[in-house]
Amino acid sequence: MPTISPPLPSDGESIDASDVNVPFNQIISLLNGQLDTQNIKPGSLNWTVMSETNNRIPATSLEDAANIEKFRKDAKIYFVVEGLQWNPGNGLNASMSPGKYYTSDGKLLNIQAVQQRTFAASRDTFVTINSNGTLSYEAKNNGAAQPRVYLGSTMLARVVTDATRVTRIDDLREMSPLNTQNMPAPLVNYTKTEQMTGETWIDGKPIFKKTLQWQTNGNGVEQSFKDDVFDKIDTLINFESAVNNTSGERYPNGYTNPAAPSLQYFQAKLAVLSGNNRVLAYNTKTAGTAHATLWYTRWSE
Repeated sequence: MPTISPPLPSDGESIDASDVNVPFNQIISLLNGQLDTQNIKPGSLNWTVMSETNNRIPATSLEDAANIEKFRKDAKIYFVVEGLQWNPGNGLNASMSPGKYYTSDGKLLNIQAVQQRTFAASRDTFVTINSNGTLSYEAKNNGAAQPRVYLGSTMLARVVTDATRVTRIDDLREMSPLNTQNMPAPLVNYTKTEQMTGETWIDGKPIFKKTLQWQTNGNGVEQSFKDDVFDKIDTLINFESAVNNTSGERYPNGYTNPAAPSLQYFQAKLAVLSGNNRVLAYNTKTAGTAHATLWYTRWSE
């Protein structure tokens, strides 16, 4: 409400009730919930009083050092806080729960649920949330590699369909601020979950690490398996693998016994099958437990 100028009687004029009531009513009206920035002297109220008034302080009113929204923007911290999880429905339909998302410009957005969406048949559809909170859908051939996710966007899910229904949904949400290097994982740990090493590659991207473990049957035929991390990989920096056979022998990746080359060997690699489908392929005559540890950067970074 703008500032008010109550009418006042002049000298020599008679005063009646309206001369008193009008100014008082204007003042009362202003005080009863109509005060705004035009009626308050800048700096005259401290923040404790203001917080009781509206329970929030806008980021634009904060100094840079105290502005967490600006910090998240400058540090490029963006991730899913909660929700935004896709679940299969009937046929080719799927739905997404509501949730909260920190954007690349530091803002916290409340994202509405997707009650139902029909996906293309016989496709892998990659769902991405963008910096403005909108969703993007990119349908590719079944088994195709995960597409590049550009800075400021986050991959949420891969929805896999056959001719008639949703057969699988891969959860690709980032639920922690992995883009910041202030929260590195321990450098020495080997785990079956993706870890941030705290190091960066020559292009400035953070380096991640993950260990995989599987059983070999030693039939001498190349075999392969899929893991969600394979399609996230941009640059594979290092790949260490070995097999521990049931008799106690241990073969590193690439090992071949010159005395028995057709019986004692182990080979493992990250391979691409038809349709850019990335798998870990291996071949060995040794039955036992194999493992591989990968160091890599990701498309989404």
